[in-house]
Amino acid sequence: MSVKSFNHIPEFEAKLQAAAAHTVFRASLMVEREAVSRARFKTGFLRNSIGSEAVGLSGSVFAGANYAIYREQHDHFLTDSLESVVKDIPNLLKLGGA
Repeated sequence: MSVKSFNHIPEFEAKLQAAAAHTVFRASLMVEREAVSRARFKTGFLRNSIGSEAVGLSGSVFAGANYAIYREQHDHFLTDSLESVVKDIPNLLKLGGA
């Protein structure tokens, strides 16, 4: 009687890595959308300058308007958006990143 050994760890690791990267991507988009909705609207320039990107397990949200830092210091639209989404991460994970 022969015993066969299976090593599924590399497959599991690849699936886990992909799921985590997808979750980072979705969370980055959620922070971006939240920041756009929280940013003050006068001409729309600030809102239109907000974007996000995710590469692997790293995501970022940015505002390209030259005065965005001043609005962030006064209104905290980016910080508040991030905090709002972080609270929702458990629900995002329950959905399986779908």
